[in-house]
Amino acid sequence: METLLTQYNPHWQNNRPYQLIFRARYCREIMELAGRREITVLKGIRRSGKSSLLKLAVNELLQQGTPPENILFMNLEDYRLGGEKTLETLDQIYQAYRQMHAPEGRIYLLFDEIQEIPGFEKWLRTHYEQNEQLKFMITGSSSSLFSRELATLLTGRQVSLEIFPFSFREYLDYRDSAILADLNRQDIDALYLSPMFKRIEPLLRRYLDQGGFPEMLKNENGAGNILALQQYISDIILRDIAQRYNIRKIEVLQKLT
Repeated sequence: METLLTQYNPHWQNNRPYQLIFRARYCREIMELAGRREITVLKGIRRSGKSSLLKLAVNELLQQGTPPENILFMNLEDYRLGGEKTLETLDQIYQAYRQMHAPEGRIYLLFDEIQEIPGFEKWLRTHYEQNEQLKFMITGSSSSLFSRELATLLTGRQVSLEIFPFSFREYLDYRDSAILADLNRQDIDALYLSPMFKRIEPLLRRYLDQGGFPEMLKNENGAGNILALQQYISDIILRDIAQRYNIRKIEVLQKLT
């Protein structure tokens, strides 16, 4: 367990930030929630970048002076945690972490894909009530984070932040950050007559064609991106919508989409 935790938390050894696409708006909102007592819940459509935002939260916490050993990140989908995960799995992770570092003061526990642990709501509530120094940030599937049990057990103990794929503004900032600065000085009514429109139009067409999912931004292969988007849609239908609403006739749902 110690080896696994060390691999997921390189900041314990080198204090280096994760190299990820920075999302200013969400990082700002997450850090505002980081100062609150409630559990921070990042939820949103599949592949919208929730896991990356948890890692960006690590970067922001380190930048604000949080001791590296006071931040624990763990992806609960990892097969090395065992095939049948239980609440004891969370106990083992937490106990191993405390034995490795014995952190003092406020502790940040960042759990990715928490739906992998059946009954995780009970574990979170227990530790939330017992230790005011613990700050939880979690991500999970849409079906698990909209569950009745989560709403019941964590009522008044959670604050949710909806995560979306990249907006066009974020997309522009990633592709050509100079455009945003120029746009702020541009009269929108005159935009179509300006040379700037020629810079923006191809980016807008690409964005409308392939969307703002983070993986789409990283890859230039148009055909590959379309195939990936088709798989995203299939996963959302089969693993999120159908599972949450207990839909049996999947083929009918697929036709509707």
